[in-house]
Amino acid sequence: MSFNQKIEFNIIKSRRKTLVIQVKSNGEVLVKAPIRLSDKKILSFIEKHQGWIIKKKHQIINNPKKVLKYIQGEKHYYLGNPFKLDIQIGFKEFIELSETCLIIFTRNKLNSSQIKVILYDWYRRQAENIFLARFDQCLTIAKTHGIKDRPSMNIKRLKSRWGSCSSNKNISLNLELIKMPIHCLNYIIMHELCHLKHMNHGKRFYALLEKLMPDWKEHKLVLRKRMHEYGAMTF
Repeated sequence: MSFNQKIEFNIIKSRRKTLVIQVKSNGEVLVKAPIRLSDKKILSFIEKHQGWIIKKKHQIINNPKKVLKYIQGEKHYYLGNPFKLDIQIGFKEFIELSETCLIIFTRNKLNSSQIKVILYDWYRRQAENIFLARFDQCLTIAKTHGIKDRPSMNIKRLKSRWGSCSSNKNISLNLELIKMPIHCLNYIIMHELCHLKHMNHGKRFYALLEKLMPDWKEHKLVLRKRMHEYGAMTF
């Protein structure tokens, strides 16, 4: 089977039901496939999506992931707004939020690894309140369109997705969403709530998402454009 452009990829087979392609932050193309799926079908799937793969690889090359150093004056994001790190000496480690700065108090101003820990602990505390509030609001809307269940909601640092919904109806949200505008968080929550009725990304899934959030495409575009600038993970 020939491709219009040479694409190198690695295939990992496991006890999974779906066939997916992932372009990692280093440009590596990873294909995850069910154990019993034939190589012919896998190659056909890759050929069908080669345009998307090439486009995704170009995006990564042209928009490399921002490497954060967690040092004085560095710009970080919270709910879509930029804040500079203002690192101060303090007996206790905590963060205060001003109009323009994230003021981090720490015993060692030069320990960037510890500053990162303090920042993400703060991000998580904010997310626990904000994500739950938005989740409840989105669920209220979803219930008017036939979604009756109340799934559990967890906050995790996911490596390759903004959110997930398991077959057991457990929804996970990426902690990195705390950096994004609130409407982007709403979009991901709505997306995952739609999976309570449709576990795939078929026509019925998108029809439901369209009803719940008619402007979802705009929010998805913002996520794609800003994740590099915000220092969020590259998908």
